[in-house]
Amino acid sequence: MTNAESGEPMTDDRSGEPTIAEMFAGLARDIWRRRRLFAVALVLGAVVSIALALALPRRYRAEASIMPPAEQRGVGGMLSSFGSLAGLAGLGTGGTSSDLYPAVVRSDRILDAAINHPFGQGTLRDVLLHGQAADSTRLYELRLALQDKIQATKSIKSGVVTISYEHRNRYFAAAMVNALLGEIEGYFGSEMAGEVRMQRRLLEQRIASITDSLAVQEERLQYFQVQNRDARQSPRLALDERRLERDLNLSSGVYGDLMRQYELVKIQDSAQMPVLRVLDRASVPMIHFWPQRRPVVLAGLVLSFAAAFAWMKVTDGRQRA
Repeated sequence: MTNAESGEPMTDDRSGEPTIAEMFAGLARDIWRRRRLFAVALVLGAVVSIALALALPRRYRAEASIMPPAEQRGVGGMLSSFGSLAGLAGLGTGGTSSDLYPAVVRSDRILDAAINHPFGQGTLRDVLLHGQAADSTRLYELRLALQDKIQATKSIKSGVVTISYEHRNRYFAAAMVNALLGEIEGYFGSEMAGEVRMQRRLLEQRIASITDSLAVQEERLQYFQVQNRDARQSPRLALDERRLERDLNLSSGVYGDLMRQYELVKIQDSAQMPVLRVLDRASVPMIHFWPQRRPVVLAGLVLSFAAAFAWMKVTDGRQRA
C-alpha cells in the first residue's frame, strides 16, 4: 500500500519499514512512471550493442582431435609384459602417456616446424610476422604468442586430446591446426621408430650372448655326463649334474622368451604401427567463435537499463531536495 498524496510506499506500523513486496511495488511504479526514459535507454543500448557486435573483428576457432592409446608404452612396455624377463634381457621400460601431447604441441620444436608449412603464396610464419624480417627476437615473441593461443586439452573421461587455435582468417586457423597435427604425428612416429630399432639391436646383442652361454653350458653338461657315467650312484655327483641341468634349462627359457620378444619387435618395426589415431582433422570453421553477438547485445541491454535506473534515482533525488 502507498500514500495517495506522496506516492511513497506505506510502512509497517509495527516495524516502521516497508516490506519487500511494497519496495518492489514502489520500484515498479517508478519505472512505469519513467517508462519513456527506460524505453529510450533500451533502444539506444540495443542499437549500440548490435553495432558493437557487428564492428568487432571476427575470430574463428579450428579444432582437431586425436585419440592416443590408453597407455603408449612402446616396445619397452611390450617387453615388460613378460615380467622380470625384461630385466634379464637388459631392457628398460618406458613410453609415452597421452598426458605428453598437450606439452608437445606447445614445444619449440613442433611450433618451429609447423609455422614453416606452406600457406598461400608463402608460409604460415609469413602471415604471423606480417611480412617482417624473421630475426631471433621476433621468432621468440612469436613462439610465446602461439603458446598462449594454441590450446591442447585432454578429456579426463575419454582421453581424447583436442587441439584448437583461433585466428581472424578461418583458412589460416585450420591450416595452423593441421600443421601442428602433422608435426605431432611425425614426431611421435620418428621417436617410436627409433625406439623400436634400438630395442631390436639390444635384443640381437642379448640373444647372441645367450646363444654363446647355451653352447658353453651344453658342452659342460655333456662333458660331465661322459666323465661321470655312474653319477647317480654318488649323491655329490648327482647334485652337480642337477645344477648343470638347472642352469641349462634357465638359459634355454630366457633364450625362448627373448626370441618371442624379438619376433614382436620385428613385427612392429615392419608394420610401423601408428602411435596416435587422428579422430578429426581441422576443417575450415564456417561460424565465427568470437564475438558472441547474443551475449554482447544482452550485456548492452542490461547496462542501458542500469544506466536509466541510476539516472532516474539521481533526478528523483534532486527533485525531492
